Amino acid sequence: MFNSIFGGLGGLYQTQASNPLALQNSQMSMSQSMQNSLAQQQAQAFNQAMISGLGMYQQTPPPRWMIDGKTFNTAKEFALHIWPDDEQARLMFALKYTDD
Repeated sequence: MFNSIFGGLGGLYQTQASNPLALQNSQMSMSQSMQNSLAQQQAQAFNQAMISGLGMYQQTPPPRWMIDGKTFNTAKEFALHIWPDDEQARLMFALKYTDD
């Protein structure tokens, strides 16, 4: 009677219930499919973040001029910090390292 109501699902249920290995395999395949879908969702989120340039995946370039944790926007500012009283040293540095 169960098979007539559910169209053969009873046989499938009985086969899995009587064979614990089949039940375990079906549970493992469901678990793997859930993990695969989660991995796909994470990959899509990563790709979207990379395309939009937003999120935690965006990397900023390192500062070009830095000393003792203090960053400088230009080579002239850097040279002024290094050689505050030596104009010739600042000039030589500025001629060698230009800001592009």
